[in-house]
Amino acid sequence: MRPKDRAGGILPSGELVIDRTVAEYEAGDYRFDGQFYQTVDEAEYTRRQAVISQHLEANTAPLLELEAYQQWVELDWKEPHGTYRAAERFANKVKEEAWFEAPEAFYDAAGWPADSELQHAALSEAGDVLWTVSALASNGGVNINQAVQSKLWGDGLLSRRVANLTLADIDALIGDEKVTPYLSAHLAAHAGDDIELIKLDEMEPRLNLLFRTASLAVTCVKQFGYGDTPFAASFYQKIGQEEVAPMVADQVLLVAWYAKHWLGSSLAEVARINALKLRSRVEAGLVDKSDGPRTEP
Repeated sequence: MRPKDRAGGILPSGELVIDRTVAEYEAGDYRFDGQFYQTVDEAEYTRRQAVISQHLEANTAPLLELEAYQQWVELDWKEPHGTYRAAERFANKVKEEAWFEAPEAFYDAAGWPADSELQHAALSEAGDVLWTVSALASNGGVNINQAVQSKLWGDGLLSRRVANLTLADIDALIGDEKVTPYLSAHLAAHAGDDIELIKLDEMEPRLNLLFRTASLAVTCVKQFGYGDTPFAASFYQKIGQEEVAPMVADQVLLVAWYAKHWLGSSLAEVARINALKLRSRVEAGLVDKSDGPRTEP
C-alpha cells in the first residue's frame, strides 16, 4: 500500500532519480521515509550526508561546494518539497531568524567581541538564516550556486564562471575591501527610495535583513498562489528564476558579509557550525533540521 502524507494525500510512487541535480525536482516529487520527506533514495541520501561529514571531520569546510551544502539542506524536511506547505513553513522561519534571532545575536557579539560564546551564538544564528534561505531556494526550484554566480557576474565581481563555487570562493570575494554588497535594484523596487544605494555597513542588521527576507518570504509563497490556486509548473519556475533566485543570492552574500565584517569570521565557519548543530539534532531524534519538536505524521 502506498504511504500517505500528513494531509492525507497519496505520495507519488516509483523510484526517484538519484543523479538529478539540486533543485530540479518537480512539485510532488518526493517520498516519505517514515519520519521525514526526502527527494532522493537511500543511496543518494547517504552520499549527501557523507559529503558534509567528510568536510566536518577533515576540518575542510571552506572547500565545501555551495551546491553540496544545498543538497544537504534538502534532506529531512517536515513538509513535502516543492509545495506551498513547505514555502509557508520556511517563509515564517526565515522571518523569525532574520528579523529577531540573528540581529540580536549580532549586536551581542559586536558589543562583546572577546566573548567566544557570544561569537559562536551569532555564527549559529547566521547559519539558521543560511539554512532557511537555502531551503526556500530548493523549494522554489532555485540552484543557489547558479544564482550567486549570476549575481556576481552581473555585478562585475566574477571574472569567469566556474562549475561549483566553494564557500572559500565567496569568502575571498567578501574579504576584498572593494567588495561591499548592496541591496539589489529588485529589492529597491519593493522597499523604495533608492535603498539599493545604501551600503551594508551603513544599515543596522535588523533593518537590512528585514528588507531582504520580507520580499523573499512573500515571493516564495507567491510561487504557489499563496496556497489558493493549483500549482502550475511554468509559473513556479518563472517566479523562481526571475525573482527568488536574485533574492537568494543577495541573502547568501549578506550572511557572508556579516560573518566577515561584523563577526570576524567566514561563511565557511557559519556553514560548519550550522551543519554540526543540525546534524546532531537529527541524529539525536530531538528536532529536525527545520527546527521545532519532531512529530509523527
